[in-house]
Amino acid sequence: MELKNSIERLFCELLAAFLVGPIAPNMVFQRRVDGSVDFNRNWISYKGGFGDVSHEFWLGNDKLYHLTNKGNYQLRIDFVSRDGDPFYAKFDRFRINNESDNYRLSKIGEYSGNAGGAGGLKNRLNYSFSTSDKNNGGCSDDYHCGWWFRVNVTFLNGDYHAALNVSQVYPGIHVWFL
Repeated sequence: MELKNSIERLFCELLAAFLVGPIAPNMVFQRRVDGSVDFNRNWISYKGGFGDVSHEFWLGNDKLYHLTNKGNYQLRIDFVSRDGDPFYAKFDRFRINNESDNYRLSKIGEYSGNAGGAGGLKNRLNYSFSTSDKNNGGCSDDYHCGWWFRVNVTFLNGDYHAALNVSQVYPGIHVWFL
């Protein structure tokens, strides 16, 4: 399945919907709402994107590369626990490289927030993106998704409710740039 709806709609609606302060637009590149979209996809799917931008989707690693290399971006991850408690993780820099470098996580800044283990993304600096058909040292087969893998619980594209405890699974995950 390809990314449904136009990228123009994504930019117009999501940039308008997620304003922080008077001039700080946000770009959503991943959304998980109810597990209705399978994130256990191959390299090509993660490259181009999949899902529906009005519900659950991954924008696409090519688009993410082009966006993150046009300036200095922060990454913010917002989610809600099963108990309804809000959490966030914020990193003051975020950038990935292009496909020829396996969408390597080339910049991840200092962490702030109340998400605890989500700060573990910082430990993935210089890790390559992996999928089940292109394992770049990751655990895509084990966790059924594409991600910048390292041994810990921060993999937001995994099976929707496959975690061992509440601290590892967060329905309603939204990821975006600030």
